[in-house]
Amino acid sequence: MSALTPAFTTFTCLFLLAAYFSPNVYAADDFDIKTKAGSKVCVGKICDDSNAFYYFECCGQIYDDCCLKLQTWVVIVLIISAILILLGAIGGIIRCICCCDR
Repeated sequence: MSALTPAFTTFTCLFLLAAYFSPNVYAADDFDIKTKAGSKVCVGKICDDSNAFYYFECCGQIYDDCCLKLQTWVVIVLIISAILILLGAIGGIIRCICCCDR
């Protein structure tokens, strides 16, 4: 077990506690993570059905195109995954720099 593991675990726990107890920036009405279901009807076009991972919205200058959008929970999972991968890479680089002579 490296010396960075307890520090990283402590930092992660403190970060999660701070995020949990911090005041909500968004009101419950402003932040909607419900899955958007069904199919949209745009000008002259019916969009495909949505599923658990994506949905369609009308877009374009006169809202005549169907644009694919990711569900909110998918975006959140992708952001958290990217942050964890980035933190792991930074931790690996720091470990390599600090502990290479052992």
